[in-house]
Amino acid sequence: MAQQSNENKFKTLITIFFFALLILLFLSWMYLLNIYEVRIKLVDNEDSRYHKIEIVPLNSFGFKALFREVDY
Repeated sequence: MAQQSNENKFKTLITIFFFALLILLFLSWMYLLNIYEVRIKLVDNEDSRYHKIEIVPLNSFGFKALFREVDY
């Protein structure tokens, strides 16, 4: 009887860990990897008469979105 109880506790812990991992992956996708806005930078080149335009995708925290690029 005690062994069944330990097995049930182990299965419950594995299930909780699995669902916590799924929630963590979902939240990291939503807040770190999604693009919420785009910042446009004008970069001056001293040795050229042309300017370079950089387009930076931002996540919900205002940092550059990980592993993402913006086509322009």
